[in-house]
Amino acid sequence: MLALNWVAVIVCVVVFMILGMIWYSPQFFGRQWASLSGKKMSDMQKGSIGMMYGLTFLLGLVMAGMLANVIRYAQVTSPLGGVKTGLWMWIGFIAPTMGINAIYQGKPKQLFLIDSGYFLVALVLWGIILTVWK
Repeated sequence: MLALNWVAVIVCVVVFMILGMIWYSPQFFGRQWASLSGKKMSDMQKGSIGMMYGLTFLLGLVMAGMLANVIRYAQVTSPLGGVKTGLWMWIGFIAPTMGINAIYQGKPKQLFLIDSGYFLVALVLWGIILTVWK
């Protein structure tokens, strides 16, 4: 894991966070997400924003680093291969995990689609970044 292009991995995490700010903004899915979650948009400003962003960055770093390892291990070299790898990781790990949680927590299907869709887009973008920027 130490032989990774850590600059590319960090760029992936920055893209992840920017995507999240856009994805969950009121102009995109923020209002719908808040309504489905039983929250108000103003609730998102409560708590320690620094702690939330810091933990998001750290957990994103773990995910992006692991995807970089999968790409390296599988010897994926093209952007299309990166897209496929991100898609397969989403199909194999993210969607089932979030789906199981949604089922047992009684969450609406739309909420699952919003949340898991965010990770789908992120993983696909990461796959492209990590195969183009070696």
